[in-house]
Amino acid sequence: VLVAVFIAFATWLACQWFAGRAAFLLVGAMMATTMSGNVFFWIIPGQRKNVQALREGRPVDPIHGARGKQRSVHNTYFTLPVLFAMLSNHYSFTYTHKYNWIVLLLIMLGGAAIRQFFVVRHRFKLGNAGNPLPYAMVGVV
Repeated sequence: VLVAVFIAFATWLACQWFAGRAAFLLVGAMMATTMSGNVFFWIIPGQRKNVQALREGRPVDPIHGARGKQRSVHNTYFTLPVLFAMLSNHYSFTYTHKYNWIVLLLIMLGGAAIRQFFVVRHRFKLGNAGNPLPYAMVGVV
């Protein structure tokens, strides 16, 4: 929730300070940088510590796996919103709108909902999740 609030605030602020075209790219770049930071500062170091512990015969600290999973989940839901934000220069009707920051947030929400559809679809095929179609419909709307 805090990540979503931060992104919403950053989107609003970027659209206030910069032209819509630049703001969309900056928000996408911010999210992509966050994704890279998640990998380089949390996921990989935690994995290295766990591998080192296994090699030395020590018990693995589960906190590294939990942090890595949390950051990986963030990256999963950032994927489609970042892709749209980076390609948004091709869709001027989005960044020239009077409320362009709301447009960007709604499109990012739609991208996250579509990504949730993909996540739940795999669990649905295994029989341990409900029908993923509502997530796809929210994303399309």
